[in-house]
Amino acid sequence: MNTQKISIIYDGDCPFCRNYVSFLKIKEIYSVELINAREHPNLVTQYKKAGYDLNQGFIVKHNKTIYHADQAIHFLTKATNTNTLGLQLNQSLFKNKQIAQILYPFLKTGRNIILKLKKIPKL
Repeated sequence: MNTQKISIIYDGDCPFCRNYVSFLKIKEIYSVELINAREHPNLVTQYKKAGYDLNQGFIVKHNKTIYHADQAIHFLTKATNTNTLGLQLNQSLFKNKQIAQILYPFLKTGRNIILKLKKIPKL
């Protein structure tokens, strides 16, 4: 039974974000609450006031700690069961904080390009 709970607040209209959270196998380790930020604009506003822009990256809440953007992807990488080649590749890229910080802007740029091409407004 999963005793630890995490919440992931992400852009459900972004294909990268949506596919990434479903790609991870964190449900084997944690009780996961997936929150589509587009369905909860009040959370987007609340986090923005606290300094977390969901257009700059998704949020992972674990206990009382908030992880954002590259920190969130780093946390999820450490929390993921790596029983597939894709998950092993993900972990090899993002388990190192410095590499996650370097690579995350490229992921964010890809997200912004896809949103623009699909004519999906930012959060």
